Parts: sequence; C-alpha cells; structure tokens
Amino acid sequence: MYISVQESQHSDRYHCLANAIIVQAAKDYEMALIAEAYQRSYQVRSAEVERFFKSSWYRLMTDLDEDIIIEKIRAKVKKKIMKKQKTKVSEI
Repeated sequence: MYISVQESQHSDRYHCLANAIIVQAAKDYEMALIAEAYQRSYQVRSAEVERFFKSSWYRLMTDLDEDIIIEKIRAKVKKKIMKKQKTKVSEI
C-alpha cells in the first residue's frame, strides 16, 4: 500500500497529539493521587482520570496497557509520599 508524504505527516501529527494527551493524563493522575493522599476530595479527580485510561477513546489512541500505566503511576506516587513522610520524620 502506498502512503503519501502528506498522509504520513498527518499520521505523525495524530500520534504526537495522542501521546501528548496520554502524557498529560498521566501527569494529572499523579497529581490527583498525591493530592488525594492529603485531602479526600481529590478522589473524584483521580477517578475521572482512571475512567479516561479505561475508555474506548484511550484505546483508540494507543495500545499501551492502561492497567500497567495506572499501576506504575500509583507506585511512583506511593514512593514519593513515603519519601516525603520520611523527610518529615527525620526533621523532628
């Protein structure tokens, strides 16, 4: 199948946009989980982002496993929170 340069550029732009959306969602999810650790009202935000990761729109944009992404972000946040708590304890 022949793909023109213009079609290829269009496809590249689509992939860049899709990747940017997913990266921003990951950042939003991380921030929501951190905020949630200190204030329960942020649970709504993290749930919204989780719904995005589980949506058909997400699956349309990428083949990346949403459960792995969610798990890795949760682990990263847990590590950050534990590190911050250790710092506070050592300051006392």
